[in-house]
Amino acid sequence: MLLSGVVSKSLHYEFAPLTSDVKMRAMEFWTLLVLFGLSILDSGTADVSDGVCLAGESDYEEGSLVIRLVRDKAGIWTTSVVTNDLLDDSINGTAVDINRKLFECNGQEVAIIKAVIAVPKKIKKYQLKFYPSGAKNVIVSKDGLTATRIDIEDEGNAGVLTDNPLDNEQLFEVKLDKVIDLYTSSIGIGISRFTPESSPYPHWMSSGTIMLYNNQVFEEEVIIKQLYATNLRALKVGDRIGVMVKRNGELHFFINGEDQGIAKTGVKYEVHGVIDLYANAVQASIV
Repeated sequence: MLLSGVVSKSLHYEFAPLTSDVKMRAMEFWTLLVLFGLSILDSGTADVSDGVCLAGESDYEEGSLVIRLVRDKAGIWTTSVVTNDLLDDSINGTAVDINRKLFECNGQEVAIIKAVIAVPKKIKKYQLKFYPSGAKNVIVSKDGLTATRIDIEDEGNAGVLTDNPLDNEQLFEVKLDKVIDLYTSSIGIGISRFTPESSPYPHWMSSGTIMLYNNQVFEEEVIIKQLYATNLRALKVGDRIGVMVKRNGELHFFINGEDQGIAKTGVKYEVHGVIDLYANAVQASIV
């Protein structure tokens, strides 16, 4: 997207419509863009239009400011500001290049400001992983994608959270790699208000969690929905189960890609994904 304008007595911009995923970030840059132009505002007037009084290669002062909003490998958004730099098409985020040209036109100082907003066609999504450690009876693989219950005779103590919070509309989904047939229950999946570092193992189930076990939804160990979904007890190796928080705060669970409906509303706070390799569930990997 290109914003351009001529500054003399007044400031005017013409710009194409922004896509919805860029609108908010563009607005954040607006104040900075105006401040960048304040230093070159002039009280006089100038007759400047396309093809008239254009600056030559050597008779103007030029400055450039690039603002980058980039998502790093850890999934964290960072903002940086640099001068006299070029936009990098490979950035994993949004960048704004503000260019100023200052020159004389009919005895007046005139500035042309152009701002280019660069947005990659597709921003790479961070690969969600399990936190390296969880409850005492679970181990996480080196790549962070697989969790395994250590002692299968101990049916519990095998909860583990995701390393990063879940974004709205982000599906946290795992695939069952190994199951046994000894118990009447199986894997649990859900969300936690706690971070992996602060989760109160072994009492994490009663502290800020909403979980799906079998076909019941639990909030801090209290059943809030009965007969909610297909019973997880029936899941086999290769089956997938997931959880997602919608932008409107609805919590949904998924079984083999099929939305099981609204499990809870009002989830407007930051959460981590969590699985519990409980009972018959021995190993699962993030899809």
